[in-house]
Amino acid sequence: MTKVSETFIINPKYRPALERLGLRSAADVFATSHARVWRSITERENATIDPADAPRMHLKRDKRRLPPARSAAAEARGIAVLASHGLPTATLIAHGTSADGRSFAITEDLEGYRPADVALRAGSSFESLAAPLARTAGAMHGHRLFHRDLYLCHFMVRQAQSGVDVRMIDLARVLVRPFFAWRWQTKDLAQLVYSTREFGVGGAELQIFFEAYAAAAGGREVTARRRREIERKVSRIARHDARLHRSQPGRDVSLQH
Repeated sequence: MTKVSETFIINPKYRPALERLGLRSAADVFATSHARVWRSITERENATIDPADAPRMHLKRDKRRLPPARSAAAEARGIAVLASHGLPTATLIAHGTSADGRSFAITEDLEGYRPADVALRAGSSFESLAAPLARTAGAMHGHRLFHRDLYLCHFMVRQAQSGVDVRMIDLARVLVRPFFAWRWQTKDLAQLVYSTREFGVGGAELQIFFEAYAAAAGGREVTARRRREIERKVSRIARHDARLHRSQPGRDVSLQH
């Protein structure tokens, strides 16, 4: 295997906090005792770091060398892409690659936000979230950016004076201006619709979402034909998800605050 040069790229604002945690290199990130791993799957770990004097940090780190597009450090690229279009997400603290080719990304906690699915389980109505979620997804697609993992859990929401504020997370797979954009649009929307099934979201509520989405994405209506394409994709996602849950139940773990 070709050796790679270690990289450790830091947002200067966070350098003192990382140094107080003993995080001065990529090797330190993989060895630190400060990381509390809450999800571990074949390719990657998710962990939290809770400094005594700084906000919580979220760490993604590879468990083996992965292609760049699938690596944890790809999160940094996704954040930069959305930020370049004025689309809000989490703040990137650091990212890099160890000498053995594993990569990592550290982001700051979105304090006061919670995943949209958690908000719905806590009693929020989909109707209250539909338009803000739609505007966020529509703005992203309007720039021909496609998430490829657009489930409710990757929309972070917070009630603000101006309404519901939304931030996108888990951006490692963001696709930029691809050919056959309709394919990726359909997949993103199907993933979102699939994740509403748990909450019994009906056609009328989804219509509110699609109307707001179309306006934010550039005004093209989501036609009945497109809705049928989305529903067919939803069915395929459901079958795939069932197989994945049986073979890798650990993928379903979510962070418990």
